[in-house]
Amino acid sequence: MKTVTISDIAAKAGVSMKTVSRVLNREPNVREEMREKVLAVADSLNYKPNFSARSLASKKSFVIAHWHNNSNADYTSRVLEGAHQACRSAGYFVVSEQLSAPYYETASAYLDTYSVDGLVLSAPLADDADLLQFLLERNIPFVRISPGTQPGISCAAYIDNSGAAKRMTQLLIDAGHKHISFICGPPNHMASQQRIQGFQNALKGAGINCEDCPIYSGDFSVKSGFDTYTNAIAKQKQISAIFAANDAMAVGVVMAALKHGVNIPDDLAIVGFDGSQLSHTIWPQLTTLYQPVSEMAEAITQSLLERIRTGKIDNTPLEFETYILRRDTM
Repeated sequence: MKTVTISDIAAKAGVSMKTVSRVLNREPNVREEMREKVLAVADSLNYKPNFSARSLASKKSFVIAHWHNNSNADYTSRVLEGAHQACRSAGYFVVSEQLSAPYYETASAYLDTYSVDGLVLSAPLADDADLLQFLLERNIPFVRISPGTQPGISCAAYIDNSGAAKRMTQLLIDAGHKHISFICGPPNHMASQQRIQGFQNALKGAGINCEDCPIYSGDFSVKSGFDTYTNAIAKQKQISAIFAANDAMAVGVVMAALKHGVNIPDDLAIVGFDGSQLSHTIWPQLTTLYQPVSEMAEAITQSLLERIRTGKIDNTPLEFETYILRRDTM
């Protein structure tokens, strides 16, 4: 079977090859009726783009990279899902890469090896000052998910982490809990610090002594939640509720508490943060605060693709709503 080329499309549509190329590459300043005509002809001919030729002709890679350093596989997969959704409709590919610190050094090595048209950064890379400065100097388009620093240097999708954590803590307080323990994530994740702030704000607003509500450090993994409960919280007999800064750590707490023979939620309430797949596949199902990670990633990637397509920079922040999913652990 003969391979359909843009020359075939141009001949049947009665337009130039340049016009066909602009339409297929989703370039601006093409009349909508012309765009629809060319696409209809391409569809009728069952045209399949040659990725290598397209990349060579446009001097673009048509690849977006998601850079992260996160032990939470569920969160990372949801970011990738949203970015893929945006890229698929725009004719782009998306890859996910975990970078190690120092991030600007591994970023430099990555970019010397691979060609990408833009980057999606999630925590903690979204707030790494050296990496951000490096990307600005290299003039590489990037967007960020939930940054806590340097607003305005890129388009960013975010939630009100502090306000969300305050609402979740208030839910526990309203249920009668006065001795609540909080498990935070790594200190270089700004979202974790914002959630601590929301937790403490709720305690102070309710007149609860923060010293009665200890804060422990985790790393956003199931194991850190399990170990924190086993090695520390289990010894604090007065603790009646635990708020973990993400679902993975909360699941680890549930596993450890059940292993210790604790009745959940009668003896111990446990809540998480994220609304992950894991939160409703464990038993008992986890009460958590849902954040629309995939939707955030899709929107922020669309913004990145628009910048790549038009060259116009729009750093308007994109705020998303959160809500509590009350289930069986409180």
